[in-house]
Amino acid sequence: MELDRYRSERVTVVHQTNTGAPGALNHAISLARGPYIAVHDAGDASRPDRLQEQSRALDAEPSLVGVGCFTEDLMVQDNGGTTREKLNDDKPERLNHRDFLAPRNFLSGGEVMFRKEIHQKVGGYRSAFRYAQDRDLWLRMSMLGDFGIVQTMLYERRIYAQGVKASLRKSIMQKQLSHFARECAQMRMQKGYDLVDIFSDQAPMYRARTKTAADNLARYALWYLYHDDHESANILADLAIRERVTLRSVGINAIAKTTTVSNGRHEAIKSLLRRKISKFDMQKPETLIRR
Repeated sequence: MELDRYRSERVTVVHQTNTGAPGALNHAISLARGPYIAVHDAGDASRPDRLQEQSRALDAEPSLVGVGCFTEDLMVQDNGGTTREKLNDDKPERLNHRDFLAPRNFLSGGEVMFRKEIHQKVGGYRSAFRYAQDRDLWLRMSMLGDFGIVQTMLYERRIYAQGVKASLRKSIMQKQLSHFARECAQMRMQKGYDLVDIFSDQAPMYRARTKTAADNLARYALWYLYHDDHESANILADLAIRERVTLRSVGINAIAKTTTVSNGRHEAIKSLLRRKISKFDMQKPETLIRR
């Protein structure tokens, strides 16, 4: 492999069978010799002073379990050019467990440096949360201490134009599992254990059905409706109803069932959908059906 050609006393290349991100991360962390762990996601970019700034923050406050930073989201076009999409510089200086229970996830997986000791103590990344393993880990680590935020932009998250379309299934699963991570955290606070402790990787089968999850599925159905993929839209609209009956899930389900409409009505619906979806959703997604 290309990485095997790289020679440095400070870099070790490790090969293993594919265990998914949680298993690979846990294995790499088990081999790390230092007290701090910094995960860098593929395709992203850390500023040259990131490791220094974050390690200083952890050295200065031994009570912190980890440290994040300000981040920048960059959209990478097919021609290799980049455009700034968002500067995430509205994070507080500290985050406690209550902050991680809120809907917003302040920390992405690649921007954080955390203490290896705390990672090991809480059981590491869990494979039941594949695609949302970071949110689950932050929730369990934050029960033992706060996270700090270095108030400087130290990490660039790269969003690839083709990847946005190709990773829709991943995005749907990520949102559902992120909700489930919060549910498990609340259960752990009350009882000292959660559903993953009981059912392992099958635990998400027993998650609670929520209005937020139903509305998210309905939003994805909107995306497909806008791009005239009624088959995929109907799948998601049905899942939204099964998740929970809400005004949004019922409304989108009704629209999705209208597969043949007049040109005038079709354009009216498209105009409505255009106002409801974000600029990311303007890109045509891949169909959910694999044939």
